[in-house]
Amino acid sequence: MSVEVHLQNVVKSFDDVAAVNDVTLDIKKGELFFLLGPSGCGKTTCLRIVAGFYRPDSGNLYFDDRLMNDVPPHKRNTGMVFQNYALWPHMTVYENVEYGLNVRKLPKVVKKEKVERALAIVQMTEYADRTANQLSGGQQQRIALARALVIEPDVLLLDEPLSNLDAKLRLEMRQEIKRIHSEANITAIYVTHDQKEALSLADRLAVMNDGKIVQVGTPREVYNFPASQFVADFIGETNFIEGTLRAKNNHSASVESVIGNIQSSNIYHEISEGAELVCSIRPESINILNKSTIDKENQFQGKILDLTYLGNVEEYQLLIEEKIEAKAVLHNPSREARNPGEDVVVHFEPKDVILLPL
Repeated sequence: MSVEVHLQNVVKSFDDVAAVNDVTLDIKKGELFFLLGPSGCGKTTCLRIVAGFYRPDSGNLYFDDRLMNDVPPHKRNTGMVFQNYALWPHMTVYENVEYGLNVRKLPKVVKKEKVERALAIVQMTEYADRTANQLSGGQQQRIALARALVIEPDVLLLDEPLSNLDAKLRLEMRQEIKRIHSEANITAIYVTHDQKEALSLADRLAVMNDGKIVQVGTPREVYNFPASQFVADFIGETNFIEGTLRAKNNHSASVESVIGNIQSSNIYHEISEGAELVCSIRPESINILNKSTIDKENQFQGKILDLTYLGNVEEYQLLIEEKIEAKAVLHNPSREARNPGEDVVVHFEPKDVILLPL
């Protein structure tokens, strides 16, 4: 039976440094929730507090309405999937998965039923008699998931579980984790620094920096409506152009910048006229035109500095108005190649200009 997880004003310090600094989070029952942020931001410490490996210095942790601060790890009914799999190399797949049930001293027939179901969920039934060191990295990760699921935990905790896999296998395992989570219908907290992993898998995510939560939302909300310059920069790629807000109404704003006047219709922060700000423009929002189009807002002269052809996309490094460098990404590029040094027109829609306070 999955539970809700609540952290209320949780603080955890090491050597007078607050690894987790006044964190409050509400994670819903059955949710696949991500803690995302750069190395050292506090996300793994949060996970270890939920697991019971660390006790909060202050604040409270609840599973539903049950206070968990003083409950030891083995009595929390959490399943943990580690970055390095942590399988017993001398045991078979079956024995690795069964291990947590042996600790719980369940009847043999019950253990057999639970292990077989867990192996079926991760699609590893046929590998039951192999030892862990006979498996590939992806297969070992599936067994680590099965071992965590077999105890039917209230909360599944995943600590960067895909970071040791190659790029192709990571993509495959993302979909497997999504399927397994859906089938198990369990509350899961997943720690990663990989933005694409979080954007593709999370029901909701929390972005952390310096021990604090800086934004919580769905992947779409956080990507399209970042709370700060840090979030916009960390979640995906973006271009920043600093400027001054000269005029605004309910639906649009005019920003004076080094490349000229920039129009935005993406206004959700409180920014006063005359205030310094930064415009965030995603690379995929930048259009590269061969010539000027009459009456288009946010249209500037540009030059191609460099480009990288990747088949399905083409990445451009641009110089706009001989003042600002920017990255653009063109999906489904044409067969005719552009060249470095080529003069172009750079354009982006007002709706794609996110205004962020400095």
